[in-house]
Amino acid sequence: EFHLMTRVSLVLSDNSPQDQNQGHSFGVNAIAISETDGMIYTGGRDATIKEWNISSGQDRPLRTLEHHTDWINDLVLCQPEDILISCSSDCAIKLWNIKKGKVLKSLSKHTDYVKALAYSPKTHLLASAGLDGTVNVWDVESLRTKPAALFPKTTISPSAKMASIYSLAMSNECNLIVTGASDNTLRMWDPRSPPRLGQKPSKLKGHTGTVKSILLNPDATQMISAGSDGAIRIWDLGQQRTIKTLHPHEHGGVWNLSLGTSWEHFYSGGKDNRIFKTNLSTYESELVATAPAPILKMVTTLNGDLWVSTTNPEVQQYVVGTEVPKMSLAGRPAILKYHILNNKRQFLTQDSEEKVSLWDITKGMKIQDFGKVDWEEKIKEHVEIISVPTWFSLTTTGTVTVHMDYPGCFSAEVYGSDLGWTDLPEVRVNLANVVLRSLFENWRKNAKILARKKNIKKCEKCESGKKEERAGPEDVQVEECQECQKISKEEKEEEEEEDMPLFDIPGDVLVVLSEQGVATLRCAVDKFVGNEHLPPWVSDCILKGVVPPNKKEITFHLAPFDKHIDKLPQGNLSLKANRLLKVKRIAVHIISKLNLAPKDVAPGDFIQVYCHTQVRISYHWM
Repeated sequence: EFHLMTRVSLVLSDNSPQDQNQGHSFGVNAIAISETDGMIYTGGRDATIKEWNISSGQDRPLRTLEHHTDWINDLVLCQPEDILISCSSDCAIKLWNIKKGKVLKSLSKHTDYVKALAYSPKTHLLASAGLDGTVNVWDVESLRTKPAALFPKTTISPSAKMASIYSLAMSNECNLIVTGASDNTLRMWDPRSPPRLGQKPSKLKGHTGTVKSILLNPDATQMISAGSDGAIRIWDLGQQRTIKTLHPHEHGGVWNLSLGTSWEHFYSGGKDNRIFKTNLSTYESELVATAPAPILKMVTTLNGDLWVSTTNPEVQQYVVGTEVPKMSLAGRPAILKYHILNNKRQFLTQDSEEKVSLWDITKGMKIQDFGKVDWEEKIKEHVEIISVPTWFSLTTTGTVTVHMDYPGCFSAEVYGSDLGWTDLPEVRVNLANVVLRSLFENWRKNAKILARKKNIKKCEKCESGKKEERAGPEDVQVEECQECQKISKEEKEEEEEEDMPLFDIPGDVLVVLSEQGVATLRCAVDKFVGNEHLPPWVSDCILKGVVPPNKKEITFHLAPFDKHIDKLPQGNLSLKANRLLKVKRIAVHIISKLNLAPKDVAPGDFIQVYCHTQVRISYHWM
């Protein structure tokens, strides 16, 4: 059961110098701004968080924070502004120490996409909500200071049939939480006394589409909501009724709201690309800007500027009253298409600029750029007449991720000659076996060093032996007893026996272990220290070479290509063989069954084997 829940993934990216420190490759769902130091954090659909120094005017990120495995859906900065919290479609919430760029905590109490966060600076409480219909309230101070704090302070999940939550707001005092859901309703909760199972919260109805965004005024007496129905509703929460319904966006839904510098006006944006400013006294709306794509997020700064992100990878700063952006944070091309080649080691990709590239999983990198070429023609050029089982899957969030799942990943075998192994042309190679051993070779070496140290420490004979200080990574050399010397000799022989080549995968390729879709470990190939916990099927493969038996066979039929060729003797027409079969072996089999005398074979005679009317081999007798 544990095997079925775990997955090994490797994230492939262009390691060229121009690819480093570039912007997002997909749309940007989240923006968080630090007014104190002029930093902005953006969370994208490429599963990355980018840090930008907007005070310097640079349009390139300072660094990229990577730990999520799916869309980043929301970001909040906590006071003091050294903690950044992110939520994602990988079902996880992560606390970041933004000074060090490291994850402090990874929280996984949600069972579906986490779509929204809300934070109260006064109480230091954080609310999270998502498609599982659950609201969790977290104590950020406890999460920050207590290593064992991994559970929410309060969980609100009153019904097993709760609608998916897409928007969330929380009052400053944290005495009111409002959620917007896919059933077109808003629900109000008091987290201090959450409803028991079966109890119903207060509902506000009026929208005819999913509620996508919510704003609360400072004293939580009024609220603004927007939905995919294109309506913006202003509510009196005391009377629990709509004060005003607005429709400034004539085409498409309203996806995001942003409050101005005070509860006097707000901004709305959505599917129609347009940004409206609405006065809360007169309820009049005016068009202030038009973005290049549907709007996903808007954040207003203290000086009144508006930062806007869209389904495009760029993030733009608008000064209200001007149509042209004051500043744009650049994005980069995203991989939109991929095609796995027949050899099941390579694949083609096409990015948003229509540039086509060739990648090789066994090399862990892009191996060729073709530029702007015809996608379908390039696929035809790389067709090989070869049958290799599919042993991995691909996903793209701007970059490409290769996924290996047990036990299917061990289904593909090739010969050493297919990999260019001239010294081992006839060796049968399980692709996943060698890929995993190559990815975790550093882990294997370090794990053995740690195990050796542990064994020596436990050996009483060695403990009483002579110890001498020496230079080197182990610092202390122990004079081994006979039993330990035997173990060391066996380990050395074992190392020498491991003559199967490994793939030369770059050390900066990111390896991700996940369980039920949630990442449990992220580490670069050359950063493993040997004490990381690996799934049993992975460690068995790396340390013991254990792979599931592959008993799949193919059945094929031999027949004369034309009427002038004699049939093979009866009983030899239908054959079974292991799926990994060279055509040369079929040719040798045919020759053995023809029982031709030497006088019947002339120099230069050969046999041709066809498959689907195409010549697969021409094999000479002599």
